[in-house]
Amino acid sequence: MSNRFLHTFTPIGSTAPGFSATVDNTSATFPLEVSSLREWAGPTSRTIRVTSAGSNDFHMAIGSSTIVVSSSEHMRILGGTVEVFHQFKPSDTFISFVSSTDVVVNCTLGYGN
Repeated sequence: MSNRFLHTFTPIGSTAPGFSATVDNTSATFPLEVSSLREWAGPTSRTIRVTSAGSNDFHMAIGSSTIVVSSSEHMRILGGTVEVFHQFKPSDTFISFVSSTDVVVNCTLGYGN
């Protein structure tokens, strides 16, 4: 089997490979996997695609259920862009977002670049 990172981004085979959420100035944490909706085969070659509607920036962190993101310590994502992240640990099971203004964030699980 070839390395999945060499292929175009492909959402996981699921009825709900992703989710959308409106985030604000309070850190909001979401599970990446939900047993009845999104199951990620892995732990290797996993990819997360994050996009936002609009031009407002937001911050993101990936980790365990206790992850809390802050605007001063975590990765800044520019509004209106598409970012793809991979090389996660099996313990990275939650994603957290925060923004100074209301932002709709779309998060899709998959494989590839």
